[in-house]
Amino acid sequence: MLPGRFELPFKQGDEVSVEKADEVQAAGSDYLVTSGDNAIDTDTAVGTKITFDAGRFAVAGANDTAWFKLSAQLGNDADGDNLVRFEKVGP
Repeated sequence: MLPGRFELPFKQGDEVSVEKADEVQAAGSDYLVTSGDNAIDTDTAVGTKITFDAGRFAVAGANDTAWFKLSAQLGNDADGDNLVRFEKVGP
């Protein structure tokens, strides 16, 4: 995942498209850091600054570039994962 862009699922050899995104929704450990100090969980406050850690959305630390902010906690998705929405704020 690139900062400020949304990537659709793909595998080697597939054609891909990348779109600029001002908002994005994500759920589950494939897309969110779900454990540790920079985890995004149901207790993460709306307005929290968000960065990337190993290609996943994560709570930004004091020295991290914030690319997004948490704009909504949307409950659980169909798989029971925490579903959240982010709004672009970074470069």
